[in-house]
Amino acid sequence: VKVVVVEEGSEPSALWSALGGKADYAKAAPGGGKGGLLGGLRGRGLAANSAYASGYSPDDARLFHVTDRTGVVKVEEILNFAQDDLDPDDVSIVDAGSVLYLWIGMGASEAEKAKAPELADKFAAKSSAQSGRSAQLPVVRIEAGREPAHFKALFHGWSDEKVALFYDPYEARLLAEKQVRRSRPSVVTAVPGARR
Repeated sequence: VKVVVVEEGSEPSALWSALGGKADYAKAAPGGGKGGLLGGLRGRGLAANSAYASGYSPDDARLFHVTDRTGVVKVEEILNFAQDDLDPDDVSIVDAGSVLYLWIGMGASEAEKAKAPELADKFAAKSSAQSGRSAQLPVVRIEAGREPAHFKALFHGWSDEKVALFYDPYEARLLAEKQVRRSRPSVVTAVPGARR
């Protein structure tokens, strides 16, 4: 296999032909327009929300970490967030302007999963009062490891490999102990006077 490095914008036409043709980059936010990809979710169309029409961009997205590790469900905004800020043991709320995403980590508690939609609705109402955008934002639930492209686009440098490399410390410890047991030579000790 021969690898050829090509600068963006100078791709050969054969490449685009093999991929089904060249198209322009998306000019609107994911799901934008009249209903769009996400229109009508939970009874809330995107057409009523003018966040992107008023200059909102994916770079304006906000991330909120939802956790109950202290016994009480708490929400904290994560500034300058990255994919690594999505905690697999908790829930995150991502405000993408015209839609709120509930990202559910693999180890999220039942309390976090139950409380997150209510928190998203409260956030939408408060945000509407402060910014004037619609309080009827669609809320989209996303399971960890099943992130759609429009969600990944909100995170600079998203890596599917990071998602695939979920680390379970318990499983890792079991594997390490099995390897240690296998590497030890089997020793049978005869004990004088013992019966077989």
